[in-house]
Amino acid sequence: MRRKHDETYKLLFSQPPAVEDLVGECLPLWAHHLDFGAMEKLTSEQIGPGLTRRHADLLWRIRYRNSERFVVLLLEFQSELDRHMASRILEYTALGYRDLLRHGMTVSGGRLPILIAIVIYNGRRRWVGARNMADVIDPPPAGLSEWLVRQRHFVLDLRAGDDQTLSGSSVVSFLARLERTPTVETVLQVAEEVLKSYPGARFAELRRAFREWIVGAAEAWGFRRRGGGVGIRGKRSGGDQLTQGGGTDVRGNRRNEEGDARELREAEGEGAPRRLR
Repeated sequence: MRRKHDETYKLLFSQPPAVEDLVGECLPLWAHHLDFGAMEKLTSEQIGPGLTRRHADLLWRIRYRNSERFVVLLLEFQSELDRHMASRILEYTALGYRDLLRHGMTVSGGRLPILIAIVIYNGRRRWVGARNMADVIDPPPAGLSEWLVRQRHFVLDLRAGDDQTLSGSSVVSFLARLERTPTVETVLQVAEEVLKSYPGARFAELRRAFREWIVGAAEAWGFRRRGGGVGIRGKRSGGDQLTQGGGTDVRGNRRNEEGDARELREAEGEGAPRRLR
């Protein structure tokens, strides 16, 4: 992923509703057992051997329903195939467990929680990497398979989504449609559906994050204004942090609905959706 697009994926999946949608779509049996109202984002940077820094993209702690026990959800964003992704996930898992132990974050009996890893992939080629560490290790002689390291991870290949995924009204469905058909028409349609699917104050931060995702994606896809120039939203002064004030742009500029719609029409030559707020 281009750096900005990668960062907007992290921003989007830093929103609990997006994580809930993701787990519900990819791992529905797990979603049934988890309380997404009791989530905590963990530090995703760990120090490895030789004081080297290792980064998982996102780590979440999610409690089981009606319990103090919890699981750790690891999210990794990929735009290129990595046939040895399983070994990276294993490394992040080991470092994550070390960090949990250092902070005393264990479950009953001092045991470590289950770590669930999901790789979100938006590359052009279909994902073919192994999804279990055991599949990248030379198999042992018969009767000795218990010595194999086994750890599964789930790969969400956004461009390979089936019709059911593409027709849904979840964060995963919207991302799959945009990554699979990155056109102005798809952007405008999905923007309207995001507003309908996630209304009100509860989802305000999710809408803002989705808006930033669209900005990053448009730049990565090479969308340009008429006559060339900058991407769909352009570069403006001010910080990149999300703001809380009503009517304040996510980049810190005061705007109104008419100005926002005008910019999108200028950028794409089409009618603009309402703002993702």
